[in-house]
Amino acid sequence: MSQNNGKQPQSAADRLRSRLAQANSSQSNNQNNNQQQNNNNQNNNNNSSSSRFGGSSSSGSRFSSRSNPFNQSQHLNWGLTPIHRTVVRFELKGLGDPFYRMLGHDLNTEYGDSRTVSRALEAGGEHVEVIASMLESAWSGYDLTGAALVYTWNPKPWKVITTPQPMPAPPQQEKKKGDDDDDDDEKTPPQPIQMFTVLRALDMQLTLNVLARSRSQLLIAAAPLVMSQEYLNRSIVTDDPQLVALAQATGTLEETFA
Repeated sequence: MSQNNGKQPQSAADRLRSRLAQANSSQSNNQNNNQQQNNNNQNNNNNSSSSRFGGSSSSGSRFSSRSNPFNQSQHLNWGLTPIHRTVVRFELKGLGDPFYRMLGHDLNTEYGDSRTVSRALEAGGEHVEVIASMLESAWSGYDLTGAALVYTWNPKPWKVITTPQPMPAPPQQEKKKGDDDDDDDEKTPPQPIQMFTVLRALDMQLTLNVLARSRSQLLIAAAPLVMSQEYLNRSIVTDDPQLVALAQATGTLEETFA
């Protein structure tokens, strides 16, 4: 004799609908889990994208942060300070006619172009030999020793370097009770300070000597004079104290950048 528990047997259609419902429920759960995992990954990426210097990598510069990389609860104020605060630039452009200035010849307006001057000096001749002799005499009188580093002039970075920047204010000590200080005094904001000065050498003999004796990025005191357009058409800059002192003694002009 069979026992009836009161349940009606499911039809094939009912069983199909039940399986579809279970499949949809499982797919929904998987989607939720995937979304949660994606959110966790995004959070991890955001945390890892911060710079090791304490700032966000999206800032464009890893040096823009003020956070201490060794202690995130502290902040650092920093700036770039040059070792030598004065540099001098050497270039023939703008110095005029060397035959007029050094030998007393009639002024030749064509030598207002520095490239025309360098071509004439490279071509040589009797007058160039006289100028070379004068340069040798002047060079020996400078009493230079050793070697100096020289660099190709690029005005863009130097404009940034020479622009006065406000330096961070020194840390203030905590005030103690009873100090006779006016707490209502307004703090003076840091004022821009010019940390770097670029000078332009104006002396024809010194400029010709430096340009004609410098090789690549080095000027050796014992280097020979070479009247080559490759050397004379350059614009170079140096912070060597000996050359800076010579330029200041023979005449310079402080350069400004608009």
